[in-house]
Amino acid sequence: MSSENQGSGTVSGNALWSRRAWHALTQDVQKAYEDVSAPRRAFVTAAELRQPYQALRADLATVVSELTDDTDVNCDVCFSYLLASSGLHFVRLSMVGPYAAVARLESDGAPEYITPGRGARSEVERDVFRLLESHGLQVLSESQLGTDIGLTLPDVRQAKVYNALFSPEEEFSGPF
Repeated sequence: MSSENQGSGTVSGNALWSRRAWHALTQDVQKAYEDVSAPRRAFVTAAELRQPYQALRADLATVVSELTDDTDVNCDVCFSYLLASSGLHFVRLSMVGPYAAVARLESDGAPEYITPGRGARSEVERDVFRLLESHGLQVLSESQLGTDIGLTLPDVRQAKVYNALFSPEEEFSGPF
């Protein structure tokens, strides 16, 4: 996948990923897709049957007024949930490994990705992050999601971490 910068302790001079975190991520991607140059999605069916986040989903339902399952295994490689409370959010839980993306949906429908250390505005958001952490998930920032990853996907020009973990068919753009 991407080469590591030996001197800085980060990947490709990128302070967003420690060598250890990047190695774990790329191992998870390799294991899930089997071949990064001709990826397979057999892991999606297995994850759908296994439902690894069932307990987390039940916990999330206790902190929001409404939880809607928006998972689409035909396009995505994650479990997707819309959370309604004091605003609308979506939470994506990767089938590739223990990774999550959380976004607040703006009035125009655009996602604003938020993380525990930056961006939580409400008690509900803090509760969501607490639950994700307690279930062992790493919440990725928008910049981390936008990091290039060496995965060949037919529907995107340059695969990003977002594509590998959540949506292989959707272009990801952000302020990175």
